[in-house]
Amino acid sequence: WLGRVAESRVKATFNMNDLTTHVLVAGATGSGKSVTASIFVEELLEKKIPVVVFDPTAQWTGFMRQCRDSKVLKYYKQFGLKDTDRKSYKGLIFEVDNPNVKIDFKKYMNPGEITIFDLRKLKPGEYDTAVKNIVDSIFAEKWEESTKLKLVIVFDEVHRLLEKYGGKGGYIALERAAREFRKWGIGLIMVSQVLSDFKEAIKGNVLTEIQMHTKSLGDLRRIETKYGKEYAKRVARLEVGVGMMQNPGYNDGIPWFIDFRPPYHMPHKLPEKELEMYKEYSRIVEELEDMINALEKEGKDVFGLRVELKLAKDKLKQGRFRMAEMYITSLRKSLGK
Repeated sequence: WLGRVAESRVKATFNMNDLTTHVLVAGATGSGKSVTASIFVEELLEKKIPVVVFDPTAQWTGFMRQCRDSKVLKYYKQFGLKDTDRKSYKGLIFEVDNPNVKIDFKKYMNPGEITIFDLRKLKPGEYDTAVKNIVDSIFAEKWEESTKLKLVIVFDEVHRLLEKYGGKGGYIALERAAREFRKWGIGLIMVSQVLSDFKEAIKGNVLTEIQMHTKSLGDLRRIETKYGKEYAKRVARLEVGVGMMQNPGYNDGIPWFIDFRPPYHMPHKLPEKELEMYKEYSRIVEELEDMINALEKEGKDVFGLRVELKLAKDKLKQGRFRMAEMYITSLRKSLGK
């Protein structure tokens, strides 16, 4: 459930398996494009699909807290939502400060959980390199083919990968991902300021496009050419949180407009102090897990350690830092660290 068809009470819904043919959300700064993408992610998590987010702004870290923004909550009643519908989601936050990153995605395929990689420390050129290495990490894994959606990966601010912004390998890697990931049941959600700058190699393999408000002449011309002047005029006037959606399998391929529902989670980044705690504890838990794995390879009995590790992870994913620290302290003592 994404929201409602604009200017009506009709519910707007989307088959989540169609995410294997990917989604591209575009719009001007402040148009609500990242929040719109996050509605898809909330629905995925509700259906126990794991999501991994690469976040250059830390906005997505708000998934760890329920919505408290009065400007968002005032729209709940319009969509039949109650205050009790607000919720947080289980997940971990990691910091990426090296563009030569390699990620074991299968570690983060936990049903209904979100894993967020904070990329804020990367410079523009480093972001491009990191995206290339992230996509290469996925191709390096051995995946079984699947007709059903198994994992969704979100890349925000992907316009930074375009050549005009200094991008090189990252954009080419995303083209390859858009072509190949479908056979493994991996979907992509890409968020950008522009659609028109993306070459057909990506657009031809992304079947769902969502255009939020924009003043980009390139995007408006593209809309006018494809769908007509009235659509272009309407997009230029869209309110925050309303978007034009098009997928050839819906509405006979004709674009329609959606008033996206408000999110259940907090659509802003966590306070810096709390964010640092998440990242530090996530790093420690990963280190402890590596130590336990090494002991297991040596033939040691690690059953009790794994039980404590799971408890530490679960408490951290719920943002219960004191409880997580208690189990982490016990694990460190057991491991002599």
